[in-house]
Amino acid sequence: MTHPERSVIPMEEKKGNETYKALQGDQPQYLFADINKQEIERELEEVKRTVKDPFLLSSLMLRTVREKESTNLILKNIMEKIEGLEKKIGQAKAVFPPSSPTPNTLLPQTDEEILSFIEEKGAACAADIQKKFNYKGKNAACARLSRLSELGHLVKKQVGKQVFYHLKAHFGGSGR
Repeated sequence: MTHPERSVIPMEEKKGNETYKALQGDQPQYLFADINKQEIERELEEVKRTVKDPFLLSSLMLRTVREKESTNLILKNIMEKIEGLEKKIGQAKAVFPPSSPTPNTLLPQTDEEILSFIEEKGAACAADIQKKFNYKGKNAACARLSRLSELGHLVKKQVGKQVFYHLKAHFGGSGR
């Protein structure tokens, strides 16, 4: 299938009996010469005949099936690798359980003061810590609370848009 090249002609010019259509939009106004309609119709008929060819259709279907099989094989390999990684992660968690804090964990004085404040109050959010310890923004308070939670000293609980922290109760009556 060969297509004659389209020629771009400024709007003012015309060639013989050919018809021109203007482009729409922000582009400069140019016209494209129409391709011979008979040639387009001939090519369209050729495509229609080709699509009706049972040999072509069966070869396209075979190629599609093979491509699907190949894709499924790739996906199967990916899933096997993911399952293997999940198994290794599970084994690593069994060998190296998350460390739980001990009462003897040394903390910076500020963290000890935060734990004492939460023990007195029962629970606190980042805004409470920000006010109590005169932080300029909530980020520093959030970072300290998150770290204490990761170390296992505090438990996080989201209430609406706020996150509250309270002491873990497994260290005796005081929670520490």
